[in-house]
Amino acid sequence: MEMRVQGWFAPMEEPAGGGETGALRQARKKIVAGARETAAKAKAAATELAADARERVDKVATDRKDQAAQRMDGVGAALRESARKIEPQDPNIAWFAHRTADRLQGVADYVRSRDFGALRQDTEAFARRHPAAFFGGLFVTGLILGNVVKAGRVRMDESPDIKESEGVSPETGAETESAAMAADGAQPEEHS
Repeated sequence: MEMRVQGWFAPMEEPAGGGETGALRQARKKIVAGARETAAKAKAAATELAADARERVDKVATDRKDQAAQRMDGVGAALRESARKIEPQDPNIAWFAHRTADRLQGVADYVRSRDFGALRQDTEAFARRHPAAFFGGLFVTGLILGNVVKAGRVRMDESPDIKESEGVSPETGAETESAAMAADGAQPEEHS
């Protein structure tokens, strides 16, 4: 006699009386029912966890997408302000800055209106259609971001005002004459 449990066949020895006893049949049914119930609970829990994780990822992606759109709006506003200030001196550069700000506003609106999956699909489609433009854009973006990060890393001890007050030349990083003399206890000479 064979017993089928979740797709597996397990040979089962027949009792000495030649047939399955009622108690054995009941025990088998309880085990199979318990296994099915446990499997269903595990599947439901896994599905719920996956849905929760997907929801959290979607929320984080949406938050980041909205932050990126806000940053683009901020850069666009700064470009518009710069364009207004420079317009009397050079209207051509002001026109270019206004046009760039308009494009940034359009991109920000597009990013805000699309969900993360659609943005990913659009990006993939653009990269397939125009690989040179896509990778060129990534390169230029990387250069710009690298410069922004580099500019943001200016430390206080690298500031010329602070170095001079500490007796370090901002050009060479060497100790200034007045700092060296002060360390020796001497007063700096006054040059006339």
